Amino acid sequence: MQAVADNLEALGCTPDEQQPDLGGGHLSGTPEELVAEPPVAIYPDRPASSGRHLGQVAKTGVYDTLIDERLLVHNLEHGYINVYHGEGAAPEQVSELKTWAQEQIDGDFDHMIVAPWTGDALPDEANFAYTAWGFRQLCREFDPEVAEVFARAHHGSAGIAPEKTIPAHTGTDQQGVLDPTEENILFPPLDTELGGGEPNAGTQAPSEPVEGSTEQGPGPDSAPDSPLDPSLEPLSGTEGPPTETAS
Repeated sequence: MQAVADNLEALGCTPDEQQPDLGGGHLSGTPEELVAEPPVAIYPDRPASSGRHLGQVAKTGVYDTLIDERLLVHNLEHGYINVYHGEGAAPEQVSELKTWAQEQIDGDFDHMIVAPWTGDALPDEANFAYTAWGFRQLCREFDPEVAEVFARAHHGSAGIAPEKTIPAHTGTDQQGVLDPTEENILFPPLDTELGGGEPNAGTQAPSEPVEGSTEQGPGPDSAPDSPLDPSLEPLSGTEGPPTETAS
């Protein structure tokens, strides 16, 4: 680990640093609230490592599609490592990241998601961002040893996530789990800003807790625990709208 720490400056990496605790709890999920509270409004320092989030989660995986940050923060609460790559990342390094991440998912780190970054440029001229509940590390270059040290420190039960013992979300047969494999999963206003889709298309079923979740309701200063609006559907790659959402 010391060798990795000694190499951080050469890789353009920040230290693995604890971030301000923004709490948790669910957004109500109505189109009006989601439009009024995009990620840039509710997460003062992005990529976020805590904060209010959608009631659903994303399936474990390595994706080329865009995924709403408000969805992925819920994954962090369940002990996930989310790794983002920015537009400036070298294609060969993104490919190396994806290969590394899939090996980890198939091995000991099944609480992991890799996806393109959906915000403006990453801070500190970074091309890669590693996030866990309460922690973040930024790097200009991808290095598998740096990534592994971060994952080992924060993945699942090793981290401080409030619901870190929940099993990985590996299938859409689990309630409240969305699959970004085929298309973007973006809620208003990101669906039109980034995805080019029409907001509020389709239907959304009433909210149900993520399987195994102990979260009973919203956290401090959060909206009441209520389902996503029946008129709202993310731009997702699933066949038809999700049948259940998480709370």
